[in-house]
Amino acid sequence: MRHVLAYDVIGSGAGQTVWVLHGIFGSGRNWEVFGRRFVAAYPDVRIVLVHLRGHAGSRDVPPPHTMRACAQDLERLGTHLGSGPDVVWGHSFGGKVALTYLRETGGAGLREVWSLDSPPGAGPAGGTDAISSEVGRVIAAVKDIALPVARRAQVQDKLRACGLSRAVAGWMATNLVRGDDGYSWHFDRDVLDALLIDYWEEDLWPTAEAPPGDVQVHLVRAGRSDRWTSDDLLRLGGVKNVHVLPTAGHWLHVDDPDALEELLGQAF
Repeated sequence: MRHVLAYDVIGSGAGQTVWVLHGIFGSGRNWEVFGRRFVAAYPDVRIVLVHLRGHAGSRDVPPPHTMRACAQDLERLGTHLGSGPDVVWGHSFGGKVALTYLRETGGAGLREVWSLDSPPGAGPAGGTDAISSEVGRVIAAVKDIALPVARRAQVQDKLRACGLSRAVAGWMATNLVRGDDGYSWHFDRDVLDALLIDYWEEDLWPTAEAPPGDVQVHLVRAGRSDRWTSDDLLRLGGVKNVHVLPTAGHWLHVDDPDALEELLGQAF
């Protein structure tokens, strides 16, 4: 039987459907709190929190582990659910997955794609190299940590010892799941390695600047994010719909959920 990505659904509205694509290391449930508050404000909206390949309930998806394969996963999920999304929200890694899905499908059935604090260009976000980028340092630290462990705090301490910030170490500890023998990651490290290599090679600026069909692409930049280079900021001028949340950091749905809800709600 062909694989289908795991997902969670919020709301039972008969209106439009939003698919939410999380960032690397995460899962759809990273967006559960925001999704529930959004559906409370817009009860006709149905939200599908997708677990991308290699993450959470989708850890056992077979290779190849590429951005194109992520897009094909979403097409297969649409077939499974009986229809694809009207709107896609993609955060960080998920933003480039959303743009890849748009490129690969030609936008059939889609109305809008929102890429949330996710520069579309090639290379690690922020302009650093793969090893010294924050994601690269997290990957290296994750590989050095032997699991399972008895307590989440043990992982946080080890991540801090690897030079990661308290905030990043704390967030990474939320990506541990408890088993019979202790806590382990809810993602597959080898799959994420392969995905990131392909992610860094993909340039989705052409899709953001000239989306296919009648699909509207919106790029949202968190004002306090370190993910955007000066070249990225200049290139934003070629994108029709650009929005800035000035007080938000990279996790904009946590830092400024009110402003993000108001912005995303314009689509409904």
